[in-house]
Amino acid sequence: MEPDVWKIFWFNKNRPEILVDLLGSLGRLPWPKSPAETQKIREQIHQVLPDSKNFVDISILSSFLLQKRRLSADLKQWIKSDLLPGCMLNIEADHVFATRWQAIPVAVAKSHGNNGRLFYVITGKRPKSNSQYPLWLDEVFAYDTMQAVDLALKTASQHLNQNESPYFFPLLPRIGEPIIQGRSLALPLTLIARAVLEDKKFSPYLIATGDIARNQKDLVPVSGIAVKAEAARDKNYTMLILPQISANLIGAPRGIEIVPVKTLDEAWMWANIYSPGNEDELRRLQLAMTTPADFVNNSDGLSLLCLQWLADSPLGRDFSAVIRKDLVLLSKFTGSLQKSINLSSGDYGRATALASLCSNERDVNEMFATDPLAGLEWCEGNLALSCHCGNGREERRWYKRGCNHEAVIVKMPGGAEKLRHFKARYEGVALRHNRYHFEPILPKEYNEALNRQEKIYETNREDGCTKDRVLGTIYGTIAQNYAFCGPQYIEKTLKFSRRACEVFSDGQDLRQQYSYRLFALLDCKGKYENEICRNFLDSITKTSFSALKEPAALNIFSQLALLRMLIQIPARLPREFEARAVEDFFSSFSRQNFRQIIQTPPNIHPWQLWCYNLGRLAGNLNKTELSYKAWQQSIELCMAGGEIMQVMALMPLAELWHNDLLKNEQLKSAGQLLELSKDDNFFHQPHFAGLHSCTTITEALTAVKNNTAKYFPFNYR
Repeated sequence: MEPDVWKIFWFNKNRPEILVDLLGSLGRLPWPKSPAETQKIREQIHQVLPDSKNFVDISILSSFLLQKRRLSADLKQWIKSDLLPGCMLNIEADHVFATRWQAIPVAVAKSHGNNGRLFYVITGKRPKSNSQYPLWLDEVFAYDTMQAVDLALKTASQHLNQNESPYFFPLLPRIGEPIIQGRSLALPLTLIARAVLEDKKFSPYLIATGDIARNQKDLVPVSGIAVKAEAARDKNYTMLILPQISANLIGAPRGIEIVPVKTLDEAWMWANIYSPGNEDELRRLQLAMTTPADFVNNSDGLSLLCLQWLADSPLGRDFSAVIRKDLVLLSKFTGSLQKSINLSSGDYGRATALASLCSNERDVNEMFATDPLAGLEWCEGNLALSCHCGNGREERRWYKRGCNHEAVIVKMPGGAEKLRHFKARYEGVALRHNRYHFEPILPKEYNEALNRQEKIYETNREDGCTKDRVLGTIYGTIAQNYAFCGPQYIEKTLKFSRRACEVFSDGQDLRQQYSYRLFALLDCKGKYENEICRNFLDSITKTSFSALKEPAALNIFSQLALLRMLIQIPARLPREFEARAVEDFFSSFSRQNFRQIIQTPPNIHPWQLWCYNLGRLAGNLNKTELSYKAWQQSIELCMAGGEIMQVMALMPLAELWHNDLLKNEQLKSAGQLLELSKDDNFFHQPHFAGLHSCTTITEALTAVKNNTAKYFPFNYR
């Protein structure tokens, strides 16, 4: 125990009201690890607060239950024998220590008078039983309050199919005060219990007050809003959520935001993901949560945080079920996914969250039953996401799902053309680029899609429309295909890349295409240095080197291109810019949240190659420790992707081997990746034949190091 605890006690022993406040708040006295010392302080406080012994013991017990550190055996034994937690809580003593506890503040109002008050609810998750709160609760809660408690715990549990139930007991300011009346505990306690059962966070910045209707969805008004808000503000909370139709909203104090909500779902959203500063984006989500139509119409304006929350909530699944069966909503919804993918530019978090709302076989079949063309568009969007994270199994699954409905699709107006484009994406990207199958001859399906889209473009251009993203994507894929085939195809690469730029819309598409072109030029080993520099400036909308203050703030594809330039042609860059860019990238690496990137597999690419090239740059500057960390991170990112991306880990592994940094377990991983590259289901075997002919793993890693551009064209893939 910290010695200051004794000082706190002795300083306040003649001011019992302050001592009670300390015991009844989240900043309660930190009790010592030693049972003997805890017992001494406990006896002293009992003398100062003789009428509140139960409250003191509850404070001690809850303090220990909330500790993250493991309790010692002697401390557990003292708690069992002296505090009698089983009797105090009315649950089996063993469950006391097997349960994860947390404390949540709740705003209530006194049964009489105008004083607002907060108290803390200590919650737990435990095996189902008939007891969900201590027996002494009815001594301090009125009958209607106990009804609200029962409703709250039932509401939190009813939709969860698990063998656990919430449990709670309140840490009241005093035991023996007048009975608490009213039902305003129902809403906050429901939110608390749900957070416990679902292992979700409860925002520490807000509190709640309100009642729940019998349908366990809508909210019922409560009174005393102004005094509750004032009490919450005085405790430094920034938000109070309450039923929209609550009375006495007028006169709420400044310094705290009042958020009225209509339903329990809305209240849960705020309690789960609110933090100071994100109020506006959560209000947009609150609007989108009204009906499935509101969600579809407002989904484009929702942030990644909001989409991820909704995709993970029962409400999101309910909305998806309605949308799949509505012709108009489904068409708009699938269009939102395609739009999100088109605007992603290296960050596919929003698209992934949207796609997760409808991902299983039954859901997709429902889509096709409502609108086969919308179903095909959904499959194409998911095929694109699967391609981007190199997941061959998912690529095949989404392609098969789309083709399963071919007979119906081709009979619909425009259906045959959409199906050709869908197949061309699979034939031209999934079966070639994502299989390391690089040939200059284009597949039949791709040529057919190209010819038809060019005719459509010519017709539209006569009508004044000079932009065609579909044709731009096709041209861009052809340009990449020739670039993958090697520097001998650079002219065709540049030709189709320029065509792509001519028909693309402005923005991310153009910048990404300039970056692709730059990779191909870099693989020509210095022959096109002037054009490389010009293309890089084009990729960042013609910003001059001197005006580019933060290189690491560039689009991720432009960042990767700049890294390659810093490695291969640093002499062509202004010296001051080069020094600033190097420092900026190294600093960015230390700040980057790679754990978050890994959680959304489509986002891994091209970060895995960003880290690989950063390691190469650090190695060139003799920063061995940094290069090692960067290559380690590249390996971790690669391994979190699909099979196609996993094989890319051979690049950083080869660098580790070349620099005598490879560990035995990493050597074993390299062997497993070489075996994976022999899998006919995922890879074009002739491409890796040179590696497969090596007699040892280290010989293969040496081959990767010496021929990186051959096996992994322009180190981008």
